Amino acid sequence: MKEIARKLAALGFSLGLLLGCAACGGQSAGNTQTTPEAEGFSAEDTLAAEPNPIVTEQPEETPAEEPAQEPAATGLDPKEIVLTVNGEGVTWEEFRYWLYAGLSYQGIAIDENTDWDQIVYGELTMRDYALQDALHSAILYKVVDQSAAEKGIVATEENMEEIEGIIQSNIQYVGGEDAYLEYLTANYLTDELMRSMLLSSFHYSDLFAEMFGSQGEKLSDEEAILFGSENNYFRAKHILMDNEDAEGNPLDEEAMAEKLRTLEGVLAELKEAEDPVAVFDARMWDFSEDPGLSTNPEGYLFRRGEMVQAFQDAVEALEDYAFSDIVEMEYGYTIVMRLPLDPDGVAVSDASYGYTLRYNAASSIFNSIVESWISEAQVEYTAAYEQIDPATAW
Repeated sequence: MKEIARKLAALGFSLGLLLGCAACGGQSAGNTQTTPEAEGFSAEDTLAAEPNPIVTEQPEETPAEEPAQEPAATGLDPKEIVLTVNGEGVTWEEFRYWLYAGLSYQGIAIDENTDWDQIVYGELTMRDYALQDALHSAILYKVVDQSAAEKGIVATEENMEEIEGIIQSNIQYVGGEDAYLEYLTANYLTDELMRSMLLSSFHYSDLFAEMFGSQGEKLSDEEAILFGSENNYFRAKHILMDNEDAEGNPLDEEAMAEKLRTLEGVLAELKEAEDPVAVFDARMWDFSEDPGLSTNPEGYLFRRGEMVQAFQDAVEALEDYAFSDIVEMEYGYTIVMRLPLDPDGVAVSDASYGYTLRYNAASSIFNSIVESWISEAQVEYTAAYEQIDPATAW
C-alpha cells in the first residue's frame, strides 16, 4: 500500500520544491501529496486526496520553447514505445523518468561511480531493481488512467484549470518558463509528461471517491472495524495519576502513595459497580490527570507500538468495556478500560492529518484493488525495451 502511494506521489518527489511552493507561498518547500493512501501511514506513507492549493491568476507571457529531449546513451528516441499496458504504449521518455524517480527516491546516486551489479534487495542487483521498480510505476499510471476511463471518469474543466494553476504557480516560483523547463529537463520530465501525471493523480483520487467516497464514507462500519482488528488498532481510555507536578518535577513517595490510595479506592468502586462504564467515566473526570483527556474524552484510538508497553499490554489483556487493575507506567499509575473500535475515530498518529479508521481502511482496500489491476494488466515489451540499461540511460 505504501508503494502505490509513493509512486502516485513520485511527481511530487521530483518537483517537490516546485509543487510545494503553491502551498507555502514561496517560503519553503512542502510535501506534495496526491493520493488517498494513509495506512496509519504517517506522512511517510500516508498522502492526502487533494493536490496542493494553486495560484488562480496566470501571468501573460509568451511560452518558452521546450528543449528537445535528446536520445540517451541507449540510442532510443524519447517517443519510442518500449512496452504496452493493456494495449496502451509507454514511451522511453516516460519509462526513463520512472527509472530516475525510483532511484532518486531511494537516495541512489546516478553517476559513473554507481555499481549497477551490487545486490540491493534480496537477490536483485541495482540494475534489476531499477527496471522492476520503473516497470511497476509505469504500469500503475496506465491502469489508473484506464480504470478511470472504464468508469466514465474524465478530466473536468476544474481539473484542467487546477493543473494549469499548479504549473503557472511553479513557473512564477522558479523565475519564469525558461527556468521551469530547465528544471523539468534536469529531472527527466517534460511539460506534457508532468501534466499527464498530474491528471493521473486526479484520476486516482476520483476513482477512490467513486468507489469509497472522498473520505471513505461509503465503507461500512463492519469493514472498517474488521480492518482495524486485523491491523492492530486498539481503543481505550484511562484514569491516570501523574508522577510529576505541573512544572514537570517528580513527585515524592508520599505524594505518589496518596495517589495510589485514590486509585485503589476507584478500583474497589469499579469492582462493586452495577454500571462500571458509567462509574469509570465519572471517576475519570474526577481524578484523571491525563493532559489529553479534554481532547480525547472518548478515549484513544491507536496502533500497537504507539503507546508505552505497560499500557499496551493492559489493553490487549482486556475485552471491550472491561477494566484493568492498577497499572504502573513511566508516567505514573493508571486504570485502563478497553473500548470497541470506532470507525470514525482518528488514531493518535493520524491526529495531524485527521484520517479516520474508516478512511484508512478504505485506502488500504483501494490500494489492494489497484495492485490487482497492476498484476492483471497485459504487458507486452517491444524490442526497444531490451535495449534499456539503467547504467546508460542518462
